Amino acid sequence: MGVPKFYRWVSERYPLTLHKVVPSVVPDVDNFYLDANGILHNCARPKDSQEPFPCQYPSEEEIFLETFNYIDMLFSMIRPKRLVYIAIDGVAPRAKMNQQRARRFRTATDRTKEMENRLQQGKPIPQRWFDSNCITPGTRFMARFSEALEYLVHKKITEDKSWASVKVILSTTNAPGEGEHKIIEYIRRKKLSGDWEANLSHCLYGLDADLIMLSLVTHEPHFILLRERTDLSKLFASKKGNFGVEATPLDRCISGEFEFFSIGVLREYLDREFCKLPITFYNLENCIHDFIFMCFLVGNDFLPQLPTLNIAEGALDTMLTLYKKLLPLFGGYLIENGNIVMERLEIFLSKLGLLERLTINRRLEAIAQSKGRPPRMVDIGTGHDGLWGLENDYSNENAEDYVIEPWTKEDIDQLLNEAYLASTDPLMESIKQSYYRDKLHIDRENKDSLEQLKFTYIKGLIWTWKYYCSGCPSWRWYYPYHYAPMASDLVGLNWTTNISDFSVSEPFLPFQQLLAVLPPQSAWCLPTALQRLMIDKSSPIHSFYPSEFEVDMDGKRNSWEGVVKLPFVDEAILLKAYYSIPNEAFSEEERRRNACQQTMIYRRHNRNEKNFGRKIQSPFPNHLRDIEETAAVCEPLNLPVIDSYLGFEPQLFPGTCLGASSPGNYPTLKTLSFSIYYAKIGVNVFGIPSKRETVIVKPQANQDEKMTTLNILMNGQAFYSPGKRVLVEYPWRCEALVWSVIVRTGEKVFKLPGTSELSKETVDPNFFSIQLEQFRKQALSTSALDIGEVEFLVGVHLCDKRDPSSGAIVSYCNEEVWLPVCVVVPIDFSTRMNRRQGYITSTISELNKGDWVVYIGEGPHFGRTAAVVSHIKRPKNDSHLNSNWVKIKFLNQRTLEWNETKMATTKDEEVTWFSLSQTAELLKSTPFAVSRITSSVFVKPYKSNDRPEDIGLRLKFVSKSLYVPGYCRLLTPSNSYEFSQLAVQVLFQYKQKFPQVFEILESYDNLHDTSFQTSGSKYIDMGADSEILIPRIKEWLHSLEIAKLPLLHSSSEVMSKEEIANVEQKLKRDHIQTQSGEFLVVPRELLLFGDEHEKQRNKTNLACIQRLKENVCLRDRVVNISATGPVPFGFQGTVVGIHGTELEVVFDEPFPAGTDLHHRCPAYRGKMLSRNTVLKLHSSKISPLKNRSRDLLSFSKESSRSGHGIMLNSHQRSKRIMNVQTPRKPLFLNVSKPRKPFRADSLVENDSQLTNDLSKLCLNDNSVQNGFEMREKDVCTKEMTAPDISDPVKIWEKLQEKECQVVQPKLNPKSQEYRKFYQRVYKWRPVQQQTMQMKESKNCS
Repeated sequence: MGVPKFYRWVSERYPLTLHKVVPSVVPDVDNFYLDANGILHNCARPKDSQEPFPCQYPSEEEIFLETFNYIDMLFSMIRPKRLVYIAIDGVAPRAKMNQQRARRFRTATDRTKEMENRLQQGKPIPQRWFDSNCITPGTRFMARFSEALEYLVHKKITEDKSWASVKVILSTTNAPGEGEHKIIEYIRRKKLSGDWEANLSHCLYGLDADLIMLSLVTHEPHFILLRERTDLSKLFASKKGNFGVEATPLDRCISGEFEFFSIGVLREYLDREFCKLPITFYNLENCIHDFIFMCFLVGNDFLPQLPTLNIAEGALDTMLTLYKKLLPLFGGYLIENGNIVMERLEIFLSKLGLLERLTINRRLEAIAQSKGRPPRMVDIGTGHDGLWGLENDYSNENAEDYVIEPWTKEDIDQLLNEAYLASTDPLMESIKQSYYRDKLHIDRENKDSLEQLKFTYIKGLIWTWKYYCSGCPSWRWYYPYHYAPMASDLVGLNWTTNISDFSVSEPFLPFQQLLAVLPPQSAWCLPTALQRLMIDKSSPIHSFYPSEFEVDMDGKRNSWEGVVKLPFVDEAILLKAYYSIPNEAFSEEERRRNACQQTMIYRRHNRNEKNFGRKIQSPFPNHLRDIEETAAVCEPLNLPVIDSYLGFEPQLFPGTCLGASSPGNYPTLKTLSFSIYYAKIGVNVFGIPSKRETVIVKPQANQDEKMTTLNILMNGQAFYSPGKRVLVEYPWRCEALVWSVIVRTGEKVFKLPGTSELSKETVDPNFFSIQLEQFRKQALSTSALDIGEVEFLVGVHLCDKRDPSSGAIVSYCNEEVWLPVCVVVPIDFSTRMNRRQGYITSTISELNKGDWVVYIGEGPHFGRTAAVVSHIKRPKNDSHLNSNWVKIKFLNQRTLEWNETKMATTKDEEVTWFSLSQTAELLKSTPFAVSRITSSVFVKPYKSNDRPEDIGLRLKFVSKSLYVPGYCRLLTPSNSYEFSQLAVQVLFQYKQKFPQVFEILESYDNLHDTSFQTSGSKYIDMGADSEILIPRIKEWLHSLEIAKLPLLHSSSEVMSKEEIANVEQKLKRDHIQTQSGEFLVVPRELLLFGDEHEKQRNKTNLACIQRLKENVCLRDRVVNISATGPVPFGFQGTVVGIHGTELEVVFDEPFPAGTDLHHRCPAYRGKMLSRNTVLKLHSSKISPLKNRSRDLLSFSKESSRSGHGIMLNSHQRSKRIMNVQTPRKPLFLNVSKPRKPFRADSLVENDSQLTNDLSKLCLNDNSVQNGFEMREKDVCTKEMTAPDISDPVKIWEKLQEKECQVVQPKLNPKSQEYRKFYQRVYKWRPVQQQTMQMKESKNCS
């Protein structure tokens, strides 16, 4: 959990650190780190439920597959270039186990109470439980999760080229350590050993707030955090009953809303806060260490917060103010050389202790004013100079005028004595006595107990700092109290000489941790041999598992903030009980779960490696197939060995670039000159205004902007002249295209569409004022950005889409956004856009054996997936063969016997639709009642503090043109809806079960009755029975199928669940299994590798591909041609939905990132994809296989313009075969299975031999006799251009007959090898002849 409320505080104080994840703001990322436990917790909850204990949980298999989808979604969002580190929590340090134990006990108790309440109220009980406590190292669930992730890594490296280009580190649950700390340990050891590179960029996904501090301590400025976006306004709106109707989010590759948090921008904020202090020893990296340490005082997973320090009350603001006052007087930092300076810490804590009385008094006043409600949070404030005795009047503005002399040794000794005297304040004595007695059960007069408490807390601060900075100092140390001492009592620390020493210890075993943290309700997670230790009352450790315990909510507003007062586990007793169980009592599988394992690193095999290709079994054979030959190689991760006491040094790695010179497009405040100031402006970052102080950034206009005139804009001399590219979204450097500029006086300069010319016109000056004020208000309220006075507004088009492989901009948004010129940044092409290239377009020299390709040549194999066997290079002395050729082997996949009427809807499948009046007549009800019940019907709450409930079917919403497919449809001309027979059946059931609802709605006369729309009649009144009736209606509505179906916009074309089922039934009937083993030798131009640059693919592809990608209709068959996405390359499927440029496709086979398209298709087979990532195979209307030769010819003409060879059709060919450089057909097809000792594919093994054959068969015009008859020429042309549908024997005979004098001697027709091969291939001819005879007889009949 990290530090409670810290993420909100830091985001609201420094709001420019945040930005919503959109395609234009994703920076280049080298290393991507994933906290897998955060993903697992997200995926373990039902998507459509916000209840703490929902009625239905996903199964274990569904959780793991959803985790696959989530990881793949995050990878597609970030596109890392070098490394992916997936870390699962292993055994945690003993200090963390106290927090884990409290959280698991509270969860189990809350769940038990919830079930008891449901039984008493007659509410439904979940049929299937998911105990989240099983997400703990050592359980069978986590062992299977680790195995599932290993399968995912193998599968993605084998099938996804974007994963194949990076290394993947997987640290499973058997590797000790918390997931995020294992990631930081990797960075620390690599960096301190020198095995590091400057300017590496990092992205870390996780939900814990302490990830900010862990990222800061690495001193890597190009670091961003990724997490789900938080919007508190939706939570408050739902509590008030403001239900906004929105379309169901499409099942895209990137689902949900995410946000970035920039560590680099946070560093620049902190730098601006501290850099102008009157000191001569300033170093930002040391200030960052002190900032991290101060955050420990407000509590974390290892230590409780100091009693009067609460982030919600402004504790961190107060500490920052105090720190800036004390730092010049200290003459140094709180942390120096990796250690805490105790004298400075004691002074700092004593000054905070002076505020205790003020804080407690304000809390008592808030309680007195609360009148039984939870008390409001008080505000400590920051102006306490008089109380602190620090009345130095300096600020960031005038600090450069003088330097403050630091305290001397005598001054520090005097301050320590004053701090000790202040700790005995008589006005605080009674408060302290009650606090220590009631909370800690310590008598304040007992000096030894109080000194032990102080000693342990300070030791805990040292342990926490070392844990963050240099790794775990002790696996067995922990803080043995539930509360911290008062800050004013942390004085007189004279006994701290050996406080930094920690005994060397080993981590717990997984089963030992399970015994230490699990409640008795989760005893099933333990091995059978250990369960009795937890459940049996005679067990020596039975007292560690109380059935009832106290949760202290004193001063807390939320249940999760309560202090769970559980007994601490005695380590010696626990281990003694554990070792009383013999090792033989555990099964082999349990012993593996209880053992420590090393972290593994995975990568794609090199060309010459031999230790790959093993089979990986699928953990979900019902959904995902086995990996027959994995392309991944795994080996132990051997990190550099360094001294255990070495931590991160307060310095940047040599060669690190900062500010505007940062690599790639990482955000930075320093692209503009700016100043800061502090104010409480109610900045709205999370949907509700903040009550804390915010750092406001004010950009300053440069001289170039002040000197800009209208003529300079017209001449294109300004960096923001129309037609130029700039950086916007300050400080996040996002490219945009300038389209127009408006001056305050109303003069507008704009770019003419389709030209590079500029024009000008005059617009209403009020337009300038309106746009400027809108931006000013939004920038200040959401980003704390004060733009000041502005003379120019720049109209830009933001980046809409980038190419995933190169990062180049593919398209811009159509909407024009108006920005003040002071937040527009020029692009410096010398330092900008050094975007690190990821995977690049495959070339013939980069092909490896086993790489997958999609064949796009003419014939029945169009769109099929094949594996590369080998490639053939052109010899240096061969001037005829200018194309590279590849030998491929088709994979064993299902194909479809297609005909044009396959997808036609039969009469039995046609849907009957009813108008509103017809539906009302069938139900014997009124049109108004049917119209309301099929939309939303809000019921008046039976308790004043309850929110209203919606008991409508939610099938359609007229005002927003939304509908549920399969149940209703919109008639565009009349803007009215019709209902299907399924909808009528649901309405009948509703009326039969709950006629009271219809009776109330039918009491209104007509659709125009305004009494229902008045504010007083906003909700219908169900009477006294509403308390019982409403839960029954909600339960029934939730059980309906329509509750799971999506609510879509009328502009979308989709197939209903029933229509998809009918199509699937037809496809299942007509699928045939294609046997592998067929070989083709084809030119490079007839293959797609899946990672081509999108623009390059459109430029060099066949014309038929571009035609097939356009005009995609429902029920069309498509193949995925993107090797860098969630869908495996070459998978085929059917289009079932069209949403603009996005397609919903149901694929023939399941895959890890697949979904059910909102319960409309089989599980793990649906996905939302862009049109550009699929290629149409079969049309539901016209078969694209017809007239494809014409498309191929048009492609050959386009190719000839770009330097490619000319391809002629059969009518244009002369008697001599011309030099064809890009054949549209493969040369030969090996349809029969090769046999030893002579193999047909052995031709490919000898490059020069096959090159000669290819040249003589198609390209060598000197080898063809001039006296051929026209008939012989046509036959020969047909055979050479379409060998996959002709007789391979004839091709072989032509090759031997016409080229025998040039062909290699080994293939002499009189040789024994030739006769054996000829006899084998000749067997194919009778089969073809027999097939042709059957076709002819069938046609005659």
